[in-house]
This record gives sequence, structure tokens and C-alpha cells, in this order.
Amino acid sequence: MIGEVFAGGVLQEAVKRARDRSVTTRFILDRLKATIDSITPLLLQIDKGQ
Repeated sequence: MIGEVFAGGVLQEAVKRARDRSVTTRFILDRLKATIDSITPLLLQIDKGQ
């Protein structure tokens, strides 16, 4: 679980840094972040259930 949290943090930091590269990159990364944000609570619920 700690590894997944760390990887998620690293990914989100990379997204923050890459957003300023272009409008297209910003759009793609914003959608990726929204997807990650929407599935993270579900993954945490699954993790707690096991």
C-alpha cells in the first residue's frame, strides 16, 4: 500500500510539472488526473475490504 501511495504522489507531481508544456498536454494530463482522482477512493475501499 505504501508503494502505491508513493507512486501516486510521484505521478501527480509529474503531472503538475508537465502541465505547462502545451495546451494539448495540459488537457490530457487534466483528464488523467481527474480519472486518478475518481478511482482512488474506489481503490481505497477495495483495499480496506480485503
